[in-house]
Amino acid sequence: MNLEKIIKFIFILSCCGLISVGNFYDDRLIFFGINISVVISGLYIFSLISLLIKVRDIKFSVSKFILYTFFLLVILLSPILWLIFEVNQYGVIKYLTFLFITVPISFIILELFTARDMNFMIWVLFSVSFLLMLLGYQNFENAKDLQGQRMAVLGGGPIVFGRWLMFGSLILLFHPNVKRIYKFLIVPLFIFMAFAAGSRGPMYSFILIICFYLFFTFRRNFSKIFSLSIFLCLIFSSLFLFDKLGLKTVDVHNTYIELGNPAKRMSDPTVGGYARIDRIDRSINLVMTYPLGVGIGNWAKETNRFSDLHHRDKEYAHNIVLELANESGIIVAIVFLILIFSIFSSAFINLQLVSNSSYLTLFFILFSYMLINTLISGDLMDSRFLFIFLSCYLSYSIIYRNTLESS
Repeated sequence: MNLEKIIKFIFILSCCGLISVGNFYDDRLIFFGINISVVISGLYIFSLISLLIKVRDIKFSVSKFILYTFFLLVILLSPILWLIFEVNQYGVIKYLTFLFITVPISFIILELFTARDMNFMIWVLFSVSFLLMLLGYQNFENAKDLQGQRMAVLGGGPIVFGRWLMFGSLILLFHPNVKRIYKFLIVPLFIFMAFAAGSRGPMYSFILIICFYLFFTFRRNFSKIFSLSIFLCLIFSSLFLFDKLGLKTVDVHNTYIELGNPAKRMSDPTVGGYARIDRIDRSINLVMTYPLGVGIGNWAKETNRFSDLHHRDKEYAHNIVLELANESGIIVAIVFLILIFSIFSSAFINLQLVSNSSYLTLFFILFSYMLINTLISGDLMDSRFLFIFLSCYLSYSIIYRNTLESS
């Protein structure tokens, strides 16, 4: 193994740690008196600088150019908007996370990663998902004591927990090198624990992704689709069976009602830190008032003027497009939408050229899953997953295209 491969190995492990945690420092990660997040951050900075030095040439495609333009606009406009409005700790943390975690990792993936590197990165992130699932089952006895049975582990929220679980399920379902036996044995464990987490966003996103996949590949994969449908029916029917047998499980009836009633949290201002509809109304009013943005982290302060109900400084729009339009300006939001449109336009062409069991399909599925999640919940920091898998898809599509041209 040469020096560059060693540095890449360190970078992948450390960047996956930062992607998982979302910050350079986390006081929960203390083992034997040592804060592991500090070690991870140090290795990340060392390996990142080492790799950035190796970038000699940047080859642009349309989507890459739009992505880099988007990154540049967010980075440059935020300090200017802070001078006009105000700056708070939440906004600074969100900005620094975007600047030093999301953007550099995306850049390295696009400019230096090979297909092998991206595959290794996927499995490292999957191991995090698998670990969280195991911790969920370890803490399963406490599920009955949680409000609405909305489970979480390691101090995180049920939304993040459910997102990780569904992420692990999608990797197993669509990775081209995973044996069918592992799909049938492990995916139900992920889905059951996500059901126990009780968070709507990840479950709805997962279901939408599966439905889109089935719709676009129905004629070519009828047997697989039929097997998958039976498989999912068996998973959910087993939940009710275990409940009837008196075995330890979640309260299926209450959890089903909680997950199956999206209008509840959208309209009830006492749930989830005020309703989604209230956030949408505020965001639209803010776009009309300040179309050029109010600065990262200032959504709550500036939208509180539109309602008697006041959000905390750390609240946000729960929709990536509205958040970008509000905090970075309508121009940045339009560039983001153009980027998404360009990705989907190229995807429908690229995916026709490859088999359904390819890395290109996997990365597009993961990117689409994260996109749906960012339209439902999460802020710019949580959207790091979206840009990471967007970069993986773009990078692998370029690698695949070059392979076709050289063959």
